[in-house]
Amino acid sequence: MFFCMRIALQSQRARENATYHARNKLPKEVKSRVDEVLYMATLGGAHAIHREKEIGSLEVGKLADIVLIRTDSPSMVSSVNYGPAMVMHCHPTDVSTVMINGEIVKRDGKLLRVDWDKLVGKLKENRQVLEARWADVDWDVTKSELTKLWHMGEVLED
Repeated sequence: MFFCMRIALQSQRARENATYHARNKLPKEVKSRVDEVLYMATLGGAHAIHREKEIGSLEVGKLADIVLIRTDSPSMVSSVNYGPAMVMHCHPTDVSTVMINGEIVKRDGKLLRVDWDKLVGKLKENRQVLEARWADVDWDVTKSELTKLWHMGEVLED
């Protein structure tokens, strides 16, 4: 979610600031805030799918997924406010422990219920299946058709 939160925030900021940039100006205040993105990834996400009574925050009776973040990693060590730091600097490698519905599934940075060697084999097999399935696709034609379908021909430039 860290990367998704960062991209969502930066995309919204780019949209909001486009009119300023078109006039060679900068806004005095950045409207999209890091705390809003963090909310969207937690309780806001639960509200969006109408499950805020079951998930999204740590409360008695709710399903709890808990993620413990290392604060001594290179991306987090100089942080003074960890909420914004999780959105702007955190990486999956900073996740020390994960508990899902009371069960620890990652501890000290290692997944506990995953046979990584077996998973690597399955992922490689899946890639080969997809490559074989798409081997005959003419990607230039596909791109052209999608460009027409989405009415993008007038705005795309080389």
